[in-house]
Amino acid sequence: ESGSPSYLTSFRPVILRIPSSYQIVFGGRYLVDTVEHGIRISPWQAENIDLFSAQCSAQKWRIVRKGGLYAFHYSDDVSTKQAYKVLAFSDKLLGAYRANYNARALAGEQFILELPPFGDISSGNVTGLAIDTWKAFDDEVSAKIALAHELVHPFVNANVPKSDSLYAFAIEGFPSYFHLPALG
Repeated sequence: ESGSPSYLTSFRPVILRIPSSYQIVFGGRYLVDTVEHGIRISPWQAENIDLFSAQCSAQKWRIVRKGGLYAFHYSDDVSTKQAYKVLAFSDKLLGAYRANYNARALAGEQFILELPPFGDISSGNVTGLAIDTWKAFDDEVSAKIALAHELVHPFVNANVPKSDSLYAFAIEGFPSYFHLPALG
């Protein structure tokens, strides 16, 4: 129901079917895609995630990977170049977050997406950067700050009910500060 509190749930597995020219991100754990007759079959498994963290994004992305860290990016040369820089920066930042904050917050894979111009997002182990933030990543410190802010969310998440007057402060206030020591 609208306005109801969220809760933990599991998706075992979610199987998504899309045209093979697209990539899809659901969140949780990325299993192995197959392609049959021009259709990409993409299974995902998400255990004990907050219902509000479940999300699904599909685009004509390319994927760059470093261990369990993935960058889903558009196919142009600038986006591809930035994907490698986003991965390197994110890897260092996530290491600092794990060392100093809730180390179990993001066990496993992390997905960073280049998205259309709606704003930057954080949802479980999925982080999205608007196309302008992505493309400016190498040149503007504000793009690095935006990514650092979005990546820190799960590490400093406070379980504050929406009805609490401090809800907005806990959800956005903590992440607006706790990325700064790692950036420093």
